[in-house]
Amino acid sequence: MKNYFIGFGLGVVVGLVVAGAFFSKIGGSPSQVHRVSVSYPSRWNAGEFRNCRLGHPHYSGDRWPNFDCDGRGSQGEEAIGGAHAFVMDVRFSGEYKVPTDDRVLTWTCQSSATGELTCKDWQ
Repeated sequence: MKNYFIGFGLGVVVGLVVAGAFFSKIGGSPSQVHRVSVSYPSRWNAGEFRNCRLGHPHYSGDRWPNFDCDGRGSQGEEAIGGAHAFVMDVRFSGEYKVPTDDRVLTWTCQSSATGELTCKDWQ
């Protein structure tokens, strides 16, 4: 009977560890704010989504990573690409890392009425 309780207790502990690991993976990753050089079109309506590409800075001396959001928006509107480019703080939810080579990482971003960008990676 004593061995039964030891085995049962060990099983409960293992189950709790596995459940904790599982729920930590499915829970959203915390968001972080990073300063990037954002290029975006002439129109980006509040609430609209766009796919953006995070890459290394344009030039070796540049301080901020390049964040290109000039693609077509979720509302399908055509806009003048590259109309705006600013260094700004962007909220990223997911694994933020700046590529050191020519690769780019895709993020889905939403604009707000105040012009803030919130982005999520779907990897």
